[in-house]
Amino acid sequence: MSAIPVGPDDPRMEAFSNLRDRDLRGRGQLIAEGRWLVHRLIRAGYPNTQVLTTPRFADEFAEFANGGGDLLVANDATLSTVAGFDFHRGVIASAARAEPPTLAAALAQAKTGSTIAILPDTSNAENLGAIFRTAAALGIEIILLGERCCDEFSRRVLRVSMGAAFQLKLTRSSCITDDLTALSERGYQLGAMVLDPTAMNLAKFRPSGPTALMFGSEATGLDESLIARAEVKITIPMTTGVDSLNLAAAAAITLWHVQAAMSQFTDL
Repeated sequence: MSAIPVGPDDPRMEAFSNLRDRDLRGRGQLIAEGRWLVHRLIRAGYPNTQVLTTPRFADEFAEFANGGGDLLVANDATLSTVAGFDFHRGVIASAARAEPPTLAAALAQAKTGSTIAILPDTSNAENLGAIFRTAAALGIEIILLGERCCDEFSRRVLRVSMGAAFQLKLTRSSCITDDLTALSERGYQLGAMVLDPTAMNLAKFRPSGPTALMFGSEATGLDESLIARAEVKITIPMTTGVDSLNLAAAAAITLWHVQAAMSQFTDL
């Protein structure tokens, strides 16, 4: 199939209008912006993928079109009119969201004993995207998201994660306490990251086996009921006058440390 020229009134352009995150989520749709993010979306094989590009980038997606994908080509003015903002990256793609795996299914698909990051209520899209990017870089496969966590496929999360959201096993919890019980029963050590000088210094923490780490919200940290479920409370010591780290930074430091320590059990 060759590239398809389109104008603003083409019905195929409907997928690229009304791009507010709440509208996209309601339609079961995601949007990837920019060449590199679109290439990663294509490689991930999400259903109903359509690519919309300006003529200068059309040849770059010829293989996608030749494989039967919908490659739509429009000028910059059309892109801006339909998308509702000045579009400078020249490439945008739409796809249907895949059904997220259950925790049990994600565990069955992942390496045995791999580290899990648990985010009960991360509300900031930039933090969530940065954590996804860190997790993918460190070989972490499963992220367990709580009910109050922000949209894992929002446009900002996808941009910040550089497409890492497409390669992770992202599972949404309907009851975080039930999932913590399930992880404990499977032999996971539950760790809670806290701001508590009496907690274990991260530098001294050595996982005893597969580990699931809980990270709290940006504003209030972890709920006390979740901290109570943890086998170990862990903290990152800080110098006087600094009370906390950005969530994404704290997660990056912690996950790197745990993955480095776990290398004696499994290859990264």
